[in-house]
Amino acid sequence: MTPLPFHRVWPTLQVMALPAHRLAYLPIAKNACTSLKTLIVELSDLPQARRAEIARDVHRITDDENTGLQLKDLSEAEARAALIDDRFRFAVVRDPADRLVSAYVEKFVIRREQKRIATAPVIAAVRGVTAPGDADFAEGIRFRAFLDYVLAAERTELDPHWRDQVDSFADFPATHLYALEDLDLLAADLSAHLGQPIQIGSRNRVRKAQAAPVQGAADRLPAHLPTPERLPPACFYDAESLAAVRRRFAADQTLYDAARREGILRRAAPVTPRPWRKRLSLNGIRRALRE
Repeated sequence: MTPLPFHRVWPTLQVMALPAHRLAYLPIAKNACTSLKTLIVELSDLPQARRAEIARDVHRITDDENTGLQLKDLSEAEARAALIDDRFRFAVVRDPADRLVSAYVEKFVIRREQKRIATAPVIAAVRGVTAPGDADFAEGIRFRAFLDYVLAAERTELDPHWRDQVDSFADFPATHLYALEDLDLLAADLSAHLGQPIQIGSRNRVRKAQAAPVQGAADRLPAHLPTPERLPPACFYDAESLAAVRRRFAADQTLYDAARREGILRRAAPVTPRPWRKRLSLNGIRRALRE
């Protein structure tokens, strides 16, 4: 069987490109991707009615239809041209421990009876069943069980919402990397690149202002988690489980630390981007962090 071209397989197929703006964006699940995909749609030259239609269901429509906005919608030559060096190619990364909590709260707590494709394999493995039923989804699973599953599974078997962030960069030579906390910096850089003011909204943001920590949150079933969208991520971890996540997602941690350091430096004073930022390289990022 002939393998599919690079721009028609995950993760590269999801890259969004606006050639007229010399702009390319790599969506990574749970990293403000709803807001940023919507922004790309709004910046496109599609008719206003079509942009509004896509924005109402941005993930399904861009993934399932040919909007002309993702690399999968282009020819291979067009896809490669979208990733040449004079483009502003960006991605947003997140603290891996925080990201796992966000994914769990959204998929296994708040929306546990909806959009079951991502959660069914996890619930089946945790409960030891072949196909989870309605009662399984309604009751849900504890965060600790979810975390045990993620830490034990082969990374290629993980859903993109909790799979390693570094895997998304396989064929995406990023020029700009941002931490989730630094979307204001991303907006400023995009404004400068595009020559117009850019604002990044907060579509689909599940967790809001934090509530008081809940003791033993990791071992509670979803129905026993008060205001789950507001619980601080730290209350889902103990020292051992947090250390396990840091070890397992060490490469993601490196990406996140590098993005945070670069953002802090740039906010303090204008600086020349570090060499690793010209093309994403984990070894280059590690060297930059040691400077």
